[in-house]
Amino acid sequence: MISEDESINQTEHLAEANDLRFENALSRSDRETLTYFTMLSDFFGQQLPNVSAYSLNLMVVLACIVNEIISLATLESPLWSRSHCENIEMLNLNEYYSQFFPWYAKNVPRFVHEASRASAVIRVDASWLVRKLKNPVRWVSIFPSLVGNVSIESSNDDVKMIDMEFLTLITPVIPTRKIKVLRYCHRIGNDTWIIADISMYLSSYSDDLRPEFLRFPSGFMIQHLPNGYSKVTILEHWVYKEDAILNRLRPYLSSGIGFGAKNWLVALQRYCSKTTYVPLMDITNQLLSIVNSTGRHNLLEVSKHMVHLFCSGTCGVIGYQWRRLGAGRTFNVRVFTRESPDMIRHPCRIISASGLAKTHAKPEMLFPFIYGVKKREIFNHLRLFGNGLKQVLRITRDDSSPRNDVSLFSFRLNNYTEVFLLQEAYNEASSSMVIHSILDESSLRKIINGDDSSFSISYPCGFTIMPGQNSGDEEAGCVVSVGFQAIATEAIVANTLISNVEKTLSDTFTNFENVLAANW
Repeated sequence: MISEDESINQTEHLAEANDLRFENALSRSDRETLTYFTMLSDFFGQQLPNVSAYSLNLMVVLACIVNEIISLATLESPLWSRSHCENIEMLNLNEYYSQFFPWYAKNVPRFVHEASRASAVIRVDASWLVRKLKNPVRWVSIFPSLVGNVSIESSNDDVKMIDMEFLTLITPVIPTRKIKVLRYCHRIGNDTWIIADISMYLSSYSDDLRPEFLRFPSGFMIQHLPNGYSKVTILEHWVYKEDAILNRLRPYLSSGIGFGAKNWLVALQRYCSKTTYVPLMDITNQLLSIVNSTGRHNLLEVSKHMVHLFCSGTCGVIGYQWRRLGAGRTFNVRVFTRESPDMIRHPCRIISASGLAKTHAKPEMLFPFIYGVKKREIFNHLRLFGNGLKQVLRITRDDSSPRNDVSLFSFRLNNYTEVFLLQEAYNEASSSMVIHSILDESSLRKIINGDDSSFSISYPCGFTIMPGQNSGDEEAGCVVSVGFQAIATEAIVANTLISNVEKTLSDTFTNFENVLAANW
């Protein structure tokens, strides 16, 4: 019979043996990577003797990135394992470091990995999809809740240097990830494309000067299928300072749910999906009764713009000159302010205020109340809606998620003026979002007719819902963010404004709980 001390010694020896095996694998991978790097550099130098050393090094870097993306997209276990939560594929870091020694940036203490993979067949042509994704500026409209801002520093057809700001979570307490990336688009054979990103200047950072967020090789592998569809595999790999993330949200990110590959895949499917127009009642308004396919397309485009305005304001996207005004004492309140995008025609200052709270209600209970006409009770204190709020039309997507759509509501203001509410809803397993903005008839007419509607959607408000994490005996519930944007009508006094915002958000959360209690 083995004694307790002997058992502990055997465990320690086994751990030491595993550590030694891992260190040997790292050393071997380091040597192999340097050999590969040198071999590629010599090869390109012989083939292109008149090319500068900088261009040769860039070509080697791009070749290494493509090699890693292809391998990570195609290899299976033990490099990848499937998590029990949301059926997400997570990277095995020990295997990763032994097979793909990251020549661009070794890991250091206090930094953690966030790496996941997802794939699906999307019913669009591969070459069409590649053309869309090759243009970085389009990423804001393709991924309005994931990409905050994009600007191109330098570019040719296949290689681009881009400043990007990523929206990690649509919540006021998680910073955006603002980085410079090198993007490379490369075709492999006749039917496969790679679109790969990597943070610029990774190897030049010392441990002390390292930025909070680094983008390891990430991107898309797009394969043309014989039926005309595309198989898309998405890799998302970040390394970041763990203390940059609020404690309660760390498991949500590290599990790949929050900002993982699955979210990018769902957003891409949403962008590529076909839509169906569903009138929900007899439409008496002449404007709505003549909505044609062009008008519905315009509504969808403006709705995407609304989503992006809300998300970038809630997160305080630096590229849009949102300036942090302050933080409240409760509800994790954050307030940002910026000037109007057009100070000549619309001179004003805009505020974006948002807060975060935990509720014991499950996401599937909470979402229907925010989605439907019950929202009027939640926002009663803001006097946003008049009488008779009703949903008059819905534009659905051809995916399996219910209530993943764009809707138009109407209501009567002061009992005689008809006003409309444009709403977009995302209802996914990883998170849900309901965003809306009020429109008068003139603004709605501009949108449907395709006129200049840039200021029709200026001040959206809404909710995001994230599943909570179980903690002991406490129910998981969910984490809810509430946000709104408005014109600052008076000179901004930070303390007074934040106090007013806290009161508004507190009333909103209270109404939330009251509506749930009364209807469940």
